[in-house]
Amino acid sequence: MTKILAVVALALALTGCPNGQTPEQSARDALAAAHGWVVNAQAVWSTTCKADSTQAKCVSTNKLIAAEHTAADALVVYCGGAPASGAPSYLDGGTCVENKTAGGVLQSAIVNMNSFATDVQALLKKEGQ
Repeated sequence: MTKILAVVALALALTGCPNGQTPEQSARDALAAAHGWVVNAQAVWSTTCKADSTQAKCVSTNKLIAAEHTAADALVVYCGGAPASGAPSYLDGGTCVENKTAGGVLQSAIVNMNSFATDVQALLKKEGQ
């Protein structure tokens, strides 16, 4: 069931911002999908990657993790506009105040992350996971 949810979330993330969804929401969905693939890959390959981290599946998973972190950082920058006086910042649980100049960076980070997620998904599928 976890695999099905991850596939659905990744498919939604790969299609861009669905109608009515903000770039923040789309990015958060993509991050959640990518994280699902990371968790799945780590559960399946933990032992083998600890023994030999140079295997393609391990390298791809590590690249996905790094891309996930980069995309999360890009989301923080995108949502890091100045909040209203007295309102908490995005990092402190406030709402996303768009810094639209960072939109291209966020989009690029998500596309890059999705590329690595697709690689990990293909490797898992190849092994019947």
